[in-house]
Amino acid sequence: MFCIHCGGQLPDGAAFCPSCGKKVSGHSSAAPEQAAKSVFRTGVCSACGSNQLKELRPGVYLCEHCGTKSYTDAPIAPEDDAPADVRVAVLLKQAEEHSANKDLQNELLCLSRALPLAPENYSVLFYLGRCYSRLDLTDKALEIFRKADALYPDDPDVTVMLGTVNMNRGNAAEAKGFYEKVLSMIEGKQVPVSRDTAVTAYVSYGHCLGRLGDMEGALKYLKLAKENGYSQSALAPYCRELGLDPDMV
Repeated sequence: MFCIHCGGQLPDGAAFCPSCGKKVSGHSSAAPEQAAKSVFRTGVCSACGSNQLKELRPGVYLCEHCGTKSYTDAPIAPEDDAPADVRVAVLLKQAEEHSANKDLQNELLCLSRALPLAPENYSVLFYLGRCYSRLDLTDKALEIFRKADALYPDDPDVTVMLGTVNMNRGNAAEAKGFYEKVLSMIEGKQVPVSRDTAVTAYVSYGHCLGRLGDMEGALKYLKLAKENGYSQSALAPYCRELGLDPDMV
């Protein structure tokens, strides 16, 4: 269980938080990353609501009314003595902001710092693997996604990314098996697959089949992607690479 004021971990049945001393009746039993997000506040104390905040360092404030530390939504460096789940949540937030700004190097730095704190955390592994892939560091991307796949073997997004990394490494034959695994999840409905993931799987599988010389199969799945919302303009680069007429899709 986690404190609703500071995100610190609570002993079972605790009435007060040992980290910030605040009453925690009605405390949250949310997952660590969700609870940690409660420490982010802007302009007011996260515990008492006072605006009497003294800046200790960028993004970190001390409430002069009740003595509680508050954190803003600005990127901050997590404190060394903060609970690991809070530090991971801060690093993930920073990584998300860097990703939105297309700052892949700093995104990678944040995620690399989060990994030793939470080596089996799904979000850390997925976004770290994706970042390596975007930086064309395919060996590292493959290493991270293989680890994620061992921990989350039925996750369709990890499986699609394993296919994508293999495609980027020029190994379409290896990628084909991962895309077919996701397609079996979609068809069998044993595992929930989001619409975006399904469309990505259709496009990627069609692209993969085309690289392997199966143009009929490529057209089938590129058309299926279009039927499910993938735009004609987005499909055009795949068609050009495979030597297909975009108007045929």
